[in-house]
Amino acid sequence: MNMKKPILLFLALGLPVAVFVFLKFFGKNEFAVPVLFGDGIATPVGCESFRYDIPYSIPDTILAKFGWSSSDSISLVVFSGTTNAEQQEQSIQLNRIFTEFPTDNFKVILISETNRTEQSELENVRVIRPHGQHDSSVKSCVFLLKQSDNTVLLDSKKRMRGQYNTANREEVDRLIMEIKIMLKKY
Repeated sequence: MNMKKPILLFLALGLPVAVFVFLKFFGKNEFAVPVLFGDGIATPVGCESFRYDIPYSIPDTILAKFGWSSSDSISLVVFSGTTNAEQQEQSIQLNRIFTEFPTDNFKVILISETNRTEQSELENVRVIRPHGQHDSSVKSCVFLLKQSDNTVLLDSKKRMRGQYNTANREEVDRLIMEIKIMLKKY
């Protein structure tokens, strides 16, 4: 009877410690941000004239217009909101991203038809103001964004890693987490 208590106490305390030590040395706790459209693309309506290679990456001709650089491990391409309220919320959420990542590990390309000086003054933001009418086919046919999304996360190989609505706090939380994962991985 007296031997039963020390054995149970040893198992109660020793077993969790043994599992922890085993997992610490032999376990892997890794997350990955998958590549979007790596296996195939359902051609969006109105984009039948575009050619999509598999795995899909953004064409160099488009990225050259936006001043994209392959030297950046991560890039965000953000299309500005259409309403003033959406633009204001987008500015708040983008500032959260800039506060979270003050380094130059990634660049932001903001495609805006309005003067958004608060973003253009930041060092890691490149503001593109298209000449003339904004081409919505770039948003839907090249970046394959749904109507509700306005931001694309690109890696250094021009592959899309995520699509987000930066006027939505939950989406920006997901974006921040995925940027953290990618910066740790790359």
